[in-house]
Amino acid sequence: MSRELNSGESGANQGANYRNLLENMQFEAEIIKAIPSGLFIYQYLDPGKLILLHANPEAEKLTGISLDTSIGMEFNEIWPAAEAEGITRKFLDAFETGKIYETEELSYQDQRLSGAFRLRVFKISQSRLAVAFENVTDRKQAQDRLRISEERFRYTVEATNDGLWDWDLQNDSIYWSPRSFAMLGYEPGEFSINFDTWKNLVHPDDLAEFEPVVMAALEKAKPFRFEFRYRTKSGGWLWVLGRGKCVQRDAHGNSLRMVGTHIDLTEHRQTEEALRESKEKFEAFYKNAPIAYQSLDENGLLLDANPAWLDTLGYERSEVIGKPFESFLHTDDVPRFEEEFLQFKKRGIACDIQVRLKHHDGHYIDVSYEGRISFAADGSFKQTYCVFQDITGRKEAQLALRESEERLRQSEKMEAIGHLAGGIAHDFNNILGGIIGYADLALDEAKHDSRLNRYLNKILTAGERAKELVNQILSFSRRGPETSMPIYVRPIVKEAVQLLRATLPTSIQIHRNLQKDTLPILADPIKIHEIVMNLCTNAAHAMNDKGELRVACEEKYIAQDLRGHVGISKPGYYCVISVGDTGCGMSEEVLSHVFEPFYTTKEVGRGTGMGLAVVFGIVQGYEGNILVESSPGAGTLFSIFLPKTTKSVREYHLAEADIPGGKERILFIDDEEMLNTLVEEMLTGLGYTVTVFNDSQNALQAFRKSPQSCDLVITDQTMPGLTGIELSQQLLALRPELPIILCTGYSKFVDEDIAREAGIRRFIMKPLRKKELARKIREALTGMRPGV
Repeated sequence: MSRELNSGESGANQGANYRNLLENMQFEAEIIKAIPSGLFIYQYLDPGKLILLHANPEAEKLTGISLDTSIGMEFNEIWPAAEAEGITRKFLDAFETGKIYETEELSYQDQRLSGAFRLRVFKISQSRLAVAFENVTDRKQAQDRLRISEERFRYTVEATNDGLWDWDLQNDSIYWSPRSFAMLGYEPGEFSINFDTWKNLVHPDDLAEFEPVVMAALEKAKPFRFEFRYRTKSGGWLWVLGRGKCVQRDAHGNSLRMVGTHIDLTEHRQTEEALRESKEKFEAFYKNAPIAYQSLDENGLLLDANPAWLDTLGYERSEVIGKPFESFLHTDDVPRFEEEFLQFKKRGIACDIQVRLKHHDGHYIDVSYEGRISFAADGSFKQTYCVFQDITGRKEAQLALRESEERLRQSEKMEAIGHLAGGIAHDFNNILGGIIGYADLALDEAKHDSRLNRYLNKILTAGERAKELVNQILSFSRRGPETSMPIYVRPIVKEAVQLLRATLPTSIQIHRNLQKDTLPILADPIKIHEIVMNLCTNAAHAMNDKGELRVACEEKYIAQDLRGHVGISKPGYYCVISVGDTGCGMSEEVLSHVFEPFYTTKEVGRGTGMGLAVVFGIVQGYEGNILVESSPGAGTLFSIFLPKTTKSVREYHLAEADIPGGKERILFIDDEEMLNTLVEEMLTGLGYTVTVFNDSQNALQAFRKSPQSCDLVITDQTMPGLTGIELSQQLLALRPELPIILCTGYSKFVDEDIAREAGIRRFIMKPLRKKELARKIREALTGMRPGV
């Protein structure tokens, strides 16, 4: 297409050549113009630029560019997205290598042009490049739509998991989809199928109906639907749902083509079987269940009632079905039930609707209903399903539970206060131990008839009173030391009353009713004495020292559970100590707090508020109970129930002795520095060699170095590091025959029995008195029984 003029030719020749060149160019332009595809001609300029020389009308039409404004523009100016997409480089490569660049589909997009194009790029001269192209966007979109449609069809078929079949009746050839083969256990296309082959796969019992159904669909042009069984490759039978329709006929109405599906009914059949079994089980349960069931319609009419319902209320089925449920209700319950039934229909569920139902014989029973509503497919009310149970016993149990909860709250409150009281007692015992102990030591140094002797005895008397208060606190918290033994209560009560008679004013009349020959109880005589003294003293205060005090002791048999302030006691024989007065009585509010420590209604100076708390703790420890009858202005009666024991009563005596001493070596451990110093002086004065430690770990290390360096160990229980029990166990592991005495002011984890099980020989409570400690030491060293 390039034409160049030779400068050496004559002017005439040059003119002729120029005219020929113009004619050729015009001819070429006409050819380009007539090409039905788009065509661009580019001039190649070094370095690597393509300048648009020409474009045919189809190119303008396909790309939307104007030849008038684009001629002479550089390639990347015309096509701004070409360089980034690598198109420019491909065109330049085609020119520079002379190789044709051709592609069936090239996507291009900028602000002016977007689409897919088929290209052929080729070099046409030493300086020109041609680009022929077609817009294939519509074709590509059609192909994409076809592909998507085919994928959608394939996915739909796969999702349904159904087998497809297509019957060409002219050739009697049937296509089965891979799924149709797989349902029966065959590989896809494992055998060819015609109508006879098809029939051979159908169960003989189903074939007689299968063929007429298919033929009727061919003749009447109606779809068919039929459940039947196919023989599988393994020889079994598979239930399927076959569906089909004739989709093509000739001009005479003859069937040419029928298509359809196979649906595996295995799950469907299994579900049907499960539903049938479930229905049978439900019907059996409904008829035989011991729980009353009923069903109502929207208007409250009885649709159904099971045998348990009929038996509970004594009716025959014919007497209740179709009757308004309200006709069986107590008249007073009808309005409430109507409101509950309206709410039931709104919520769809009913819980604990309590009503009274009329029995056939005329009496009423309390029942509680639970139920749900069944709704139809359109959401409308269908019927109720309800059960009821007789709640007469439940109401009684609820009442008993409320009483029990109240007792439990009281018990927990007392338990918490008991723990607090025990903790206070522990700390107080350590302080009190120093006071009493040093007073004991000082008394040894004072002259018998001196003023100092009298002062020290006053200190010891006050200390003993404080010790007694601590013992009361420990009794309340049920952690104090005591010796339980079989005892008769009557002599102890009699002795306590005689003592009271000497201390109470004569304006109080005391009436005794002490039954003889009562069975014994298992208790500490001191604790029983304490119960009587506390109750009688409290009664005297309530009467303001004027009135009648009644004290009784008797044996009673309780035939049913005894519910009192301490809890619930089982039926059996009890010794009952009763103390009544004609005093001011108590309100319910006062009665609810009366056993709490330090609670008192007395004026300042007339009591600590510990008396009844101590009684509560003692009775609780003996698994007894307390009943209180009182009302303002009508006096009060306390009844203490203590369980009887079958053990025999024998006498117990504690022998008195002088304060014994010795020459043995004693190891003493306590984390209280003051007590260490006190005990060291106390025992040294008795002739012992004493080594003290205020740290249990250090004491253990010293003992490990020389296990034979002491004859006796005395250890406190509550210490940091190792407790007294833990320390004793390690010491005994090193020297099993070692005598050990454990002392404590209070511990909720240890008592005398636990100490004995750990191999400890003696147990002593703080505060430590010189005489008692000396006796315990000799008993531990000599192996004597207590009191010998």
